[in-house]
Amino acid sequence: MGWGANSLQQLGRSCQAGKVSGLTGTFFASLLAISALVQPAMASSDAGLLYDGHGDVAGFKLNSSLTFEKNSSQLSHEGKEAILALYKRIAADVAMKVSIVGYSDSSGSDQTNQVLSTTRAQQVRDYLLVLGLPPSHIVEVKGLGASDPVADNGTESGRLANRRVELHIAGKNLKRAPVVQTARQGKHARTRPEAASEGNLSAFAFGVGYPDVRLRLGIGDGWNVEAKAAFAQNLQIYSGRIFWDFASLGPFQAVAGGEGGWAKFDGVDGISGNGSFFEGFLGAEYPFARQLRVSVDVGPAWIQASAQNVDYRTQVLVYNTALYYFFF
Repeated sequence: MGWGANSLQQLGRSCQAGKVSGLTGTFFASLLAISALVQPAMASSDAGLLYDGHGDVAGFKLNSSLTFEKNSSQLSHEGKEAILALYKRIAADVAMKVSIVGYSDSSGSDQTNQVLSTTRAQQVRDYLLVLGLPPSHIVEVKGLGASDPVADNGTESGRLANRRVELHIAGKNLKRAPVVQTARQGKHARTRPEAASEGNLSAFAFGVGYPDVRLRLGIGDGWNVEAKAAFAQNLQIYSGRIFWDFASLGPFQAVAGGEGGWAKFDGVDGISGNGSFFEGFLGAEYPFARQLRVSVDVGPAWIQASAQNVDYRTQVLVYNTALYYFFF
C-alpha cells in the first residue's frame, strides 16, 4: 500500500494531458500578448464590404458558411474574429447605426429559411453586444429568408453567396448588381434544406498538449469529440473526450465536458500495472489566429489503478493545456 498515494498522484498528473508549467504558462501568455496584433488582420479578411451608388461603404457582409458552425446558428471561431473586427469599426464611429439582416438561399421551405436567417442575424447582434457595442448602434435585426439574392441559387457557389448576414449602415443605399438566374432557380432548387448544403471550414483539428497529441472533430451545435494519446516516462495513457462550447465570453469560448480513458504504467515507483480514469472539466478556448486556437481547462479526475493484485482509488485535480491547428 505504501506506493499508493505518491504513484497515483504521479499517474494522475500524467493523465492530465498537460501541466501548466512555467514553460507552458509563459507560452500561453506570449500567445495572448501577440493576439491583439494578429487577430484583427486575420479577422478583417473574413468580412466583405457593401457599397452604395457613389462607391462609398454602405455596409458589411458576413458569409454564413464561415461565420457559423455547419448545420447550426452557433458562431464559429472564425465568425467571432470577423465580428470582432466589425465591432471595432462600428464602435469607433459614434454616429454609425446599423441594421443586421440575415439571408438564406432558396433551398428548403420558406419557414425554414426565415427562421434560420433571423436566428443568425440575432446571433451576430448578441455577440456584438457581448463585445460591448452599445445597443443604440443597432437600429433593427431581422431575417429575410431567400429574398434579395446576390447570386444565382441554381448553382452551389450562388447558394453559398446567398447564405449571409449583412450589416447595413443607416442612411446608405446599397447598390445591387442584377442576378442572372438559371432554369434551376426557385422551387426546382429546393431539394434539401439550406443547412445540409452549406459549405464550411472543416471542423477537424490536430492538437498538441503536454505531453499528449489529439485529434478533434466538431459534430455540430458546439459539440466536439476528441481522441487523445499521452506518453510520459513509464506511462501510456489513451483517452476520449467530449465537450461543449456553451458560452461566449468576449473573444473566449467557455467549454465544459468529460474525459475517460485507460492508462498503463511500467516501473512507476517500482510498480507496474494499469488503470482507468474519468475527468470532468471546465475551461476556455481562445482563437488567436484564423486556424490556431489555444485551450485551458481544469477539473477533478477519479482514478482507479491495479497493481500486484491490489486495487487503488484516488482523486486529483487535473489541468489541461493544448494548441490546436484547424484544417480547411
